[in-house]
Amino acid sequence: MIFCPNCGTANRDGSNFCNECGQNLREVVQCSTCGSGNIATYHYCVSCGAQLVPANILDARLTPESVEPPESEVPKDLWTVMEEEQQTPIQAAPLDTPTPDETGRQATVAQPEEALKTSQPSGYEVGVTPPLGSVNREGLTLARSLATESTGVTAPVPEDTFSDPGATFLSVLAARSSGPTPIVAKGRGLRINTARLINLGLLVAVILPLFLMSPTTVPTVAASTRQFFDSIESLSSGSVVVVAYEWDAATLGEMAPLAREVTRHLFQRRLRVIAVSSVPQGPAFAQRYLTEMATAYDARYGVDYLNLGYLPGYESALALMATDFAQALPYDYALDGPSKEYALLEERKGLRDADLIIVLSGDEAHLIRWLQQVGARYPLKIAGATSAAAGPALAPYIQAKSPQLVGLVSGVRGAAEYASLLGSHLNYQVPTIRAQSLAIAFLVLLILAGNVVYLLSKIRGGGSDGRLA
Repeated sequence: MIFCPNCGTANRDGSNFCNECGQNLREVVQCSTCGSGNIATYHYCVSCGAQLVPANILDARLTPESVEPPESEVPKDLWTVMEEEQQTPIQAAPLDTPTPDETGRQATVAQPEEALKTSQPSGYEVGVTPPLGSVNREGLTLARSLATESTGVTAPVPEDTFSDPGATFLSVLAARSSGPTPIVAKGRGLRINTARLINLGLLVAVILPLFLMSPTTVPTVAASTRQFFDSIESLSSGSVVVVAYEWDAATLGEMAPLAREVTRHLFQRRLRVIAVSSVPQGPAFAQRYLTEMATAYDARYGVDYLNLGYLPGYESALALMATDFAQALPYDYALDGPSKEYALLEERKGLRDADLIIVLSGDEAHLIRWLQQVGARYPLKIAGATSAAAGPALAPYIQAKSPQLVGLVSGVRGAAEYASLLGSHLNYQVPTIRAQSLAIAFLVLLILAGNVVYLLSKIRGGGSDGRLA
């Protein structure tokens, strides 16, 4: 009996096709281990898992020729070919090559021997292949001389470099890039390290305003900064303001002055503050400034201000907090007590009951999320204080005909402007702004000077390497 490998039906011996499914039984391969039938395209037996071998291979007689091919037919690997090429001598062309002249006789045309010697390393005869290391030595000597001529620095090369082509290549690169190209003054031996000169100039540009300039000058206050200030001034004492501390340590340098000045303004106006954050580090920063200002203005926790802590969930959490603070954040950050038991949340249940929302955002994404999830659903006033990098992306939200922001303060300059409106003593921001401006101006001038030098070198024929002739 022949069992069909497709459906398992038993068929008479000699059957060509299965009488149940029509499977071609002539293409069946019998397993040499268990005897089960398998389709010819299978590589392993479906019954025992043994590897299947077609019958034509099993019946073939193994001859010495089929077991081991002759040596001439064995493929050579790459290293064998390379070794054979290295051992094969270079056949030099004869110095005198016979050529027919006008009379038909063979004439000799002498070829200069120097033409053959130029392609051969020194110390070896024509027709003899020099070792690989000697070729590397000749090439490396030339490369080192070129690198020394252009950079003025001679790079040491270990002796074992000449036996390794890869080491030779790395040594040439090291010699070529061993240091910055100095500026060479024409007619003099003066060499200037350009990288150190640039670093020194940038250091002076940053330090000079911080220590030598007076911080009394107040920058001009932008319109968006004044709108932010007026949105807080327009609130009556006792109004509730929700402040979102949406920044982390990466933007601490810019956001810390902004957060301190805004929090100071809220406590000066005797406004009640509810702090939240969708950034894990935000509640710790909020607690720092809330505690500092509460001590300065004698505010009570749970009555005048409250830190509800970290709000996970992003969009869905904002939507939930809009209706119920206690449900979105059941426990506060500072005392880990039930949020619903604080007096501040008895009157204002959710975000929609706040008089103003201030988002202190390290980037534009957090502030835009608040505008989309809260500002677009409820008629609330939202003001933003962001880093300088996020300011341009958020400008359309306050410059539109129907602005979604009632005010926007950006970067260290915005903090200095806000401090001037408050009349606070934090005028140290003015030298910081000057340091940034002077450093940027120095880099711009440096770029312009480099382009001028390059153009002059091209005009005077100094070459394309950027050095004056």
